[in-house]
Amino acid sequence: MRELKLEEFGHPVRDILCNSSVPQNLIKGYQLHISTNPSSRQGAGLAIKNGIPYDLININSTLNVVVVKLHYPFNITAVSLYIPPQTTYSDFTEKIDDLLPQIPTPFIIMSDPNAHSLSWGSSHTSRKGSYLENLAIVHNLTILNNSQPTRLDPSTGNMSALDLTMVAWELGLKFCWNVLDDCHGSDHFPIQIKIQHPTPQNTTRPRWKYDNADWLGYQLDVDSLLSTHNPACVQTFSTIILKSAEKHIPRTSGMPGKTAVPWWTPEVRDAIKIRRKRLRALKRIPNDDPRKETALADFKIAQSCSKRAIKDAKIASWQKFTEEVHPNTPSNVLWAQIKTLSGDSRKNPYHILLNNKYTNDPSTLANSFCDLFSSVSASPNTPLPDFPSTPSHINSDYNSPFTLDELESSLRKVKGLSAGPDEIGYPLLKNLSLLVLINGARSTIKPILGGVPQGSVIAPTLFLIAINSLFHATPYNIETLVYADDILLISTSPFARMARRRLQSAVNSIAEWAPTVGPVLPIETPSFDSSTAGLFPLSSTA
Repeated sequence: MRELKLEEFGHPVRDILCNSSVPQNLIKGYQLHISTNPSSRQGAGLAIKNGIPYDLININSTLNVVVVKLHYPFNITAVSLYIPPQTTYSDFTEKIDDLLPQIPTPFIIMSDPNAHSLSWGSSHTSRKGSYLENLAIVHNLTILNNSQPTRLDPSTGNMSALDLTMVAWELGLKFCWNVLDDCHGSDHFPIQIKIQHPTPQNTTRPRWKYDNADWLGYQLDVDSLLSTHNPACVQTFSTIILKSAEKHIPRTSGMPGKTAVPWWTPEVRDAIKIRRKRLRALKRIPNDDPRKETALADFKIAQSCSKRAIKDAKIASWQKFTEEVHPNTPSNVLWAQIKTLSGDSRKNPYHILLNNKYTNDPSTLANSFCDLFSSVSASPNTPLPDFPSTPSHINSDYNSPFTLDELESSLRKVKGLSAGPDEIGYPLLKNLSLLVLINGARSTIKPILGGVPQGSVIAPTLFLIAINSLFHATPYNIETLVYADDILLISTSPFARMARRRLQSAVNSIAEWAPTVGPVLPIETPSFDSSTAGLFPLSSTA
């Protein structure tokens, strides 16, 4: 990361490197690590995307260097290094010789050594450049540069190759090195280093676009299919619904799109377009051409205009946001605007350690989580509660068959639009199963041996019926507070030992009660600390 100022960042790296106390989360979505020299506005830094597993390596060196060991997509040490141009040759060689043995292998060094060499695109080879060439040979390093210039001299407009990227030879074919076309306001061009490694596509579940639906065609199609097929099971009915919906209701692709910034305007677009056009014209002119000076002046003007346009657009966007917010603004509209102002809304990738290797493959993650959830849902040997074979309330209203009127009433009250695993709506209650969905990838189906599907309309009622008898199971001298599925037992006594005894008795009673309603609780003997257990002596006076 070298003095890069992308329009969407809002933080010039040159300004970041001048402050050694910047927070790690200064750049949204990244963890920032820097090594600075505030007196000369110079330094090195690495920004690691949130979710990428890594370790920060401490280096004993006076150089501006940051070293981290990345654990994904494979183990590699990333090094950001900056060496000022005024560094003498002896200091240059001595410090690099001291640095390399401290870096865990294999590694990739992304540096601005201020050294010239024909090997990476310079017009000549300096003494420092010759040393780095020999260093690459001795340590079996591959130079990734492809001779593209990486810096634009702001005073002359000349192009040069000062940035150098070296990697362990065994990893040389895994990387693709390229210089981007736009310098984004800096004198160095961004360098893009792609890893030739299959990366899982970060997708989302396709959603129905209900606002663009042909509801008349959909209804006619469903009626036609129902009259000809006469479905005898839920699966056939679901197939009919899906076939009709796919014909008359469009869906999103599920592929992530570009995140638009709220301040982007036609004026900003045109200003950036002109700046890039002037930069391309400047790069086409040879260094010794007399037209270079005029082209450089034109580029600087366009660069200044684009900076001013971006700044004005950001101010206007913020003013518009504050003017539109009022006490009656719906919360969903307000949070949508805040989310837009926050910048990149794409979710960070999941990474978990499986078999001593990090992975973010959606299918692997989905199956791993599903295996875990299935294993803790219940055991096949879990004893079922002994319910009476002829319930006394068999003729009660809540035991009567589910009617069409009740179904229509429920559908009228439903506000959610999310589809279940069948892509239609709420999960079916007939075949209880568990399925995990991550980035559009589904796990294999695992059985749930206890409970009802999450989100089931009957779940709260069944829970209230089951937990109602808890109050009869606890001793009379224990106060029982219940909020949802959280239970708090309170014992008051002038003696701590008596309070502990009462609480232990209450816990034992709940352990005996739990199997009668279904769940098996892992009851352990509670421990108490007189300073934190919440045991308060009662005062004899009010």
